[in-house]
Amino acid sequence: VSIPTTRNPLGVKGVGEAGAIAPPAAIANAIEEALSGFGVIIREIPILPSTLVEWINSNNSTPTKSQ
Repeated sequence: VSIPTTRNPLGVKGVGEAGAIAPPAAIANAIEEALSGFGVIIREIPILPSTLVEWINSNNSTPTKSQ
């Protein structure tokens, strides 16, 4: 059942907004997992290349073995 919205002149509803929320968190999680040997814990986004280098250098110069 399709019920038009009264919030805009076309009566259409958006369906893509929810898909824009999860990807940044998933990407941050993947980067954190990849850099876990360096002791990197990501708590902020956006993640800039310069920030990654800073985090790696401030934690360890040599990665540790993941368990």
